[in-house]
Amino acid sequence: MWEGLFEQPDTYKTDMLDSLGKIGNAVPETIELGDHLCYSSPRDEHVVQPRNLAVSVEIANGIPEPIQRPVQCISYAGTPRSQ
Repeated sequence: MWEGLFEQPDTYKTDMLDSLGKIGNAVPETIELGDHLCYSSPRDEHVVQPRNLAVSVEIANGIPEPIQRPVQCISYAGTPRSQ
C-alpha cells in the first residue's frame, strides 16, 4: 500500500496504523507483541522491490502511537538483492 502499487484512499496510512493499534491492543500484555513489515513473497520475490527501508521505517515509527502497551519487536522485509 505504502509503495503505491494500488490506488488507496487518502486516509490509508492512518487507517492501517489504527488497525494495527486495535490488533496490538487486543493482545494481552503478558504476551510479547511484534509486527513484521512484509512485502509479500510469491515465488520468493517481493511484490514490490523496496528501494530502501524508508517506507518500513515510516510505518515502524507510526506503530507505537495507537498501541497502549509495549511493542517488543518490529521486523523488516529484506532489502533488494544486488543486480
